[in-house]
Amino acid sequence: MVNDYQAVDLDTIRAGILRMISEKLPLLTSGMSSQATIALIRPPISGRTIKEIDASFDAAIWSLIADGIIVPGTNSTVPNGTPDHGSTHCNLPYFRVTPFGISIATDKGVIDPHNRSEYLKDASERLPNADELILTYLAEANKNFLDHSYLSATVMLGVSAEGMMHWLMKALLRHVTDAQRESYNGTFERYRYRTNKLFEEFAKLLGVHLAEVGDDLRYQVEAYLEQLSTIIRVSRDDVAHGRAARVDRQLVYGNLIGYLSLLRIAGELAEALSNKSPCSLA
Repeated sequence: MVNDYQAVDLDTIRAGILRMISEKLPLLTSGMSSQATIALIRPPISGRTIKEIDASFDAAIWSLIADGIIVPGTNSTVPNGTPDHGSTHCNLPYFRVTPFGISIATDKGVIDPHNRSEYLKDASERLPNADELILTYLAEANKNFLDHSYLSATVMLGVSAEGMMHWLMKALLRHVTDAQRESYNGTFERYRYRTNKLFEEFAKLLGVHLAEVGDDLRYQVEAYLEQLSTIIRVSRDDVAHGRAARVDRQLVYGNLIGYLSLLRIAGELAEALSNKSPCSLA
């Protein structure tokens, strides 16, 4: 990192570190990438006292560690991958980028949830016709995450996910024949107070029509519907009812990143359904 950042905060420094990791990816992805370490040196930063700058820089580093993006170097790793059993590289400023971190750094479509304005802008662009509820509760989940309220963030993301499910249900109902619409509405009404069962029935009915949207999109929808189901289940059953087995920073961070892909798939599915003429049940 060589940029001279002006009066930066923790998230700006964090973004700079992520850019530095991206620039160093040839080293990280060549040969034994799991054995690569990088010496992390604080760049010139102006606009604050040295104490404030150091505090923000340290906080940014530990936020990346907490999110599972980097880990401190170990005794057996040095920059060229040669084993070293001494203590030279066992701690910061040397660090390793995890496989998850590499995926974050290499995927140009991933927006760091710490960059709140860009994250929410990207979300709205991925699903421009979204019901207001979807993006409102996603914004709340993002805020809760930044406030370190991980249980609240999980619940809010679950509400957004439920909103997405209902939005997709409406898209499906607009696609089908009048007779199917009446039948599907009856099913949805029957299970409206049992969210997990409602999702199960929705997925079954959607499956009847997935062959109409093309193989590539169908495979993606099938994969991401499971993720959508998991977010809804965890937020309602495990977290909201006090049975959370694991709701921590890394889990919420990963869900917020993955949710952007969910928004994209939902948008593409809704568009595909709107471009197809109603079909009859087999």
